[in-house]
Amino acid sequence: MKKKPILMSLLLLSQTFFAVNAQQVSGKKEASNLKSLIEIVEKKYGYSFMFSNSDVDVKTPLFYNSQASSLEALLKDALQESSITYDITGKRILLKRKVANKQQTGQVKGTVVNEKVNHYPV
Repeated sequence: MKKKPILMSLLLLSQTFFAVNAQQVSGKKEASNLKSLIEIVEKKYGYSFMFSNSDVDVKTPLFYNSQASSLEALLKDALQESSITYDITGKRILLKRKVANKQQTGQVKGTVVNEKVNHYPV
């Protein structure tokens, strides 16, 4: 008889543990888009956004934690996998397209000759 209440308690405890664990995982990253992120930031933090429609598409899909501890954490988390970067100045956030890594530039020295000149030893 004593086994039944103990088993029921263990079952209830395990269900509670799994429910809390599932809620933490599902609440961690929300699937949405850039437009939704902009609305959250404007409402929660009071910042405004600036961007060019040719560089930034508000329909860009994003995953982020809307309960992030700070604005910086929210933006970093949301934009890390996208082609968008940001700069914060005062209460404005400038969104722009990430620039691909630039190749190194340097000075090239040499002599330019045409194909008729033979520079190989004979």
